[in-house]
Amino acid sequence: MNIIILTDELDEDFEGELISECLGNLPKEKAGKVICMIPKNAPHNASSTETAKACSLDAEVITSEERAKGAVCTALFAIDDINNEDELLVIYRPLVRTDVCAAVGDFRQRDLDGGLVTFPSAQPGHTWVVLDETDRVIRADERCPVSNHAAAGYYYFRRGSDFVNACFAVIERDPSSEQPYNLPSTYNELILQQKNIGIFEFPEPASPS
Repeated sequence: MNIIILTDELDEDFEGELISECLGNLPKEKAGKVICMIPKNAPHNASSTETAKACSLDAEVITSEERAKGAVCTALFAIDDINNEDELLVIYRPLVRTDVCAAVGDFRQRDLDGGLVTFPSAQPGHTWVVLDETDRVIRADERCPVSNHAAAGYYYFRRGSDFVNACFAVIERDPSSEQPYNLPSTYNELILQQKNIGIFEFPEPASPS
C-alpha cells in the first residue's frame, strides 16, 4: 500500500504527531512508498518538511512549485507513483487517532473500492458522507452537514489508478471552478462509476495534548 501525505503546512505538535502514529501502526512488510506532498511556498515549509520526514524514515518529500488548486491537484504531482493497481492511503488534515490497520482491514474485508475514516460530527468546517441502508456511501458533501458522519482525514482506495482517474474526473466536471478541488469529491466520482465506498467510524476527534 502506497501512502500520500498532503499538507499546506504541518502542525508539528499535533497533525505531525497524528500522522507519525498512523505510519507507526503500519506493518513494515505491508508498507509501500510514503510520499509527502508539500507546496514549495507554503508557510513554515522547512519545518513541515522535517516533520514529514520524521514520520517515516523512508518518506519521499515532493515539493510542488506553487500552491495547487486543492488537495486533488496536489496529489496528482505524485501520479507516476500512484497510477497503478496498488492500494493507496491518502492522509490530509487528520482529525482522529486511528489504528489505520484496523480501518484498512475493515475496508478489505468488506471488499470496498474505497473508504473514509469518519467521526460523529455535524459541526461546520467538515466534509460529511451519506450512507444507504447497507452502510455504503452514496454521497459526500463539503458544504452542508447532510449527516453525522464527518471525514477524519484518512482516505483509502483499493487501486491508486481509481483515485487518479477520479481526480481527473473531478477537475473535468468543473474546470473553471474558483473553489479548490477537495479529496471527498473523488468518492462522488467513484460512486457514479458504481464503485463500493464505505466508512470506518471512530468515536471522536483527537485533541492536542
